[in-house]
Amino acid sequence: MLQLCGEGSILVGLDSRIRCRSLAGRFVLLGWIGMSLLAAVSAAAQGPGEYQVKAAFIYNFVKFVEWPAGNPDGIPLPLTVCVIGDDPFDNALDVAVRGKSFNGREFQVRHVADVQEARSCSVLFISTSERARVRSLLEGLKGTSVLTVGDTPGYAKQGCMINFLMEGNKVRFEINAGAASLANLKISSKLLSLAKIVWE
Repeated sequence: MLQLCGEGSILVGLDSRIRCRSLAGRFVLLGWIGMSLLAAVSAAAQGPGEYQVKAAFIYNFVKFVEWPAGNPDGIPLPLTVCVIGDDPFDNALDVAVRGKSFNGREFQVRHVADVQEARSCSVLFISTSERARVRSLLEGLKGTSVLTVGDTPGYAKQGCMINFLMEGNKVRFEINAGAASLANLKISSKLLSLAKIVWE
């Protein structure tokens, strides 16, 4: 059951594993990330669309995740952002990461057809069209350190690490920190503090 967790906190709940987050710190961090998002999304007279905003969030998520040690030969591998299933982004992901790098690793965007291809990705967006096989996809990624992202109700509960939520016209997200930990991914406390719900 959803419930208020105390004065100045947001509406969260569902079970004892979900932590409440203070609004004060959230607004400061949200403003900081928001400025990064504005820089990542092309300006438009009517403002960015939903998937432009989500693409910019995905780009920024990378900055708040610690991956295991990289390629042993010292050559920086690309940060590959993949989409499996129907692609709702059009070219928004390409625009969000174009010409950008993080820790010396350049971004690439790919579309993959199956879990074997997905195992070589850094980030995998699992489309709503894959809801029937999301469990098998996540099972097939075991043993990898792929950051999984979706925007379908129930994905986080099933093991997707970050799942977008829409509140009116606002993009929010929930995080399954336990799933990330099992993949040897450490999500920054700053990002966790911005999540509406944190599954542990």
